[in-house]
Amino acid sequence: MQPLSNPPATIVLLDEKEPLLPLNSQPIIVDTRSSRAKCWVKEHIPRAFVYGLFFYIMFNAMNAPFMQWNSNEKDIAIDDTFQLESMQDVVSYNENVFTSGLVIACNDANQPSIPYEGLSEFEFDQEAFPRLTIDQKTNTRRHNSFQISKGNTVVSVDESLSKAVVKFDLKFDREEMQDVFWIEQTEDEEQGVYSLIIRADEDYRNDGCVSIDISVRVPDAAALSTLAISLANNGLSLGKDLTFEHLAISIANGYIEFEDGISSGITAFAVANGHVSGKINTLSNDLTSSVANGHNEIAIKQVEQFDQENIDVKVVVANGHNTVEVPVAFNSQFKLESFVGRRIVESSHPQGIHRRSGSWGVTSGYYGDDKDSQNTVTLKASSGSLKLIYA
Repeated sequence: MQPLSNPPATIVLLDEKEPLLPLNSQPIIVDTRSSRAKCWVKEHIPRAFVYGLFFYIMFNAMNAPFMQWNSNEKDIAIDDTFQLESMQDVVSYNENVFTSGLVIACNDANQPSIPYEGLSEFEFDQEAFPRLTIDQKTNTRRHNSFQISKGNTVVSVDESLSKAVVKFDLKFDREEMQDVFWIEQTEDEEQGVYSLIIRADEDYRNDGCVSIDISVRVPDAAALSTLAISLANNGLSLGKDLTFEHLAISIANGYIEFEDGISSGITAFAVANGHVSGKINTLSNDLTSSVANGHNEIAIKQVEQFDQENIDVKVVVANGHNTVEVPVAFNSQFKLESFVGRRIVESSHPQGIHRRSGSWGVTSGYYGDDKDSQNTVTLKASSGSLKLIYA
């Protein structure tokens, strides 16, 4: 046998009790090449796995619906001629606000207390203008910043009214801001749209703090067919039994709550930091709810499909948890995706749950007796638990 051209590296182990010279003990030859390979595998493979998992999660987070709107999703439109501009704000969290020099918090030392003296209450005929949009576009120069104190928006029924009323309660920390803010009101009689936009002078060169509270009162629960609201630092509450055909609400920091129950057609909620929670008495079209940091807790009590071929329910969170309840009568495909967190599907009629074999991080299947149902329920989380209940 030919000798090795590159003999293996060796380690000579000596008995410490024997003298170094002369060498009486026999050397022990140990081949270290395989042990080095094992050490390399033990050191680098787990690290590569962790890095791969991290980048995979980040990739999925960046491609979640609250980050971008997929072209194959249903278009959320009012009709063939009218598009809610603020629907894009639902996805981008009101780009006109959040790309400006806006700071979404007031310091405790400069809480606003000076009331706004401009026109702040608006009354309109909801029969002529059944579509209401409220937006906030307080752009400033980059080297300035408006700080916004946490506000509240309440939408409720007031049967003593004959017309809808929207009231803005703005307060400032300095008198000079009276001339900086104003509320822009426009009417589109042809489309029946009544629009209110909170604006600020972009040439204002000083800092300041403002608080914004809004109340929307309507004479009956179904007075508005469309409600679209986009705000920065606000908690929004929808009153009992309010009914809409189209509902679109986006909040940067805050919450969207409808605990007493609402009914709606096409519905889209988006919150950057906060939560979406409440009860939908009747859902008659698609629902999308997205939260970056926080949670979704939504209970849908009834689904009325009418002439819709399918209804899609999609609830997404980046960091947090989702809990969604749908009725047992809602035959649908379900899909839960979460790579860090539990995925649970349960029902008061567990025999209706049919799971399919899926990939890592995915639980999918269908509920009911129609395995080909076009209705879908999708829950996603980059980091968090998911729970779907057929109740």
